Amino acid sequence: MDIKKVFRIKKYEMGWIRYVLTAVCVAVFIVACIILSYMAWVLATTVGSEFVAETKVFSYTVMALGFLLFFTGLIGWIGSTTETLCTLKMFLILTAICMAIEIGGIATLNIMNTQMDDIIEHGWAEINQGTRNLIQTKLECCGYDRSTDEAMSRQDSCFPEVHSTEGSIGAEPKETFEDSCKEKLKEWFEKNKVGWVTGLASIGALQFMAGVITIFIMYKVKTVKSSFLFSQSKFTELSEDRTISTKKSASQAKSIGKQRKQDGSSTKKRAQT
Repeated sequence: MDIKKVFRIKKYEMGWIRYVLTAVCVAVFIVACIILSYMAWVLATTVGSEFVAETKVFSYTVMALGFLLFFTGLIGWIGSTTETLCTLKMFLILTAICMAIEIGGIATLNIMNTQMDDIIEHGWAEINQGTRNLIQTKLECCGYDRSTDEAMSRQDSCFPEVHSTEGSIGAEPKETFEDSCKEKLKEWFEKNKVGWVTGLASIGALQFMAGVITIFIMYKVKTVKSSFLFSQSKFTELSEDRTISTKKSASQAKSIGKQRKQDGSSTKKRAQT
């Protein structure tokens, strides 16, 4: 009885639940790759003196969270595929750390009475110019605050797009967007509050579900492993008993053969006399 072969077959009896965990881990891994790719682009296009600035707390916090999600998704992906207790335990620990950081971050923002305006202001100060240009084009705004951000008025993204007509040459407009991005961003977040709040809540729910599924799979793996180890010990005991009984039978048969041989030789001697 090959216990490893049997256990390898038995582990697929987890059914669809292990595929749910794999899908969640793959999703977390992809989200982490997107976050890390974007933050790498932001930092790569940042001026050298600003790259190591102490004020970039937001950027480096997001990078750290991205790395944590990256390793969480990768280890969970491996653990859900191989169903090894070591990787499953590590994934469970990393998931708990992620949830603790997220809950702690929300609690810290509430304790510090941080407003949406403060978050938008810090985010705007740390993103690169490419992201600012994209925001200004999509939201039709110019600069974070028009009263203090006069340099942004010279950016191309601050001017409305002009479509050339037949017989005319499209010239750059003289007037920029009137609204500041501060108000536009605040308005966008308020308007789409249901969407991004639901998205953040869904991430937390998926992490919690992944943790519960991991605990269940770990319990099943331990149960299956212990049951087969018990079966292996019983099989070994039965094999030993059979070996002992076989040896006894062989020795008994050998002694009976010797006895018969002795009886035959004694009978032959009597016949001769």
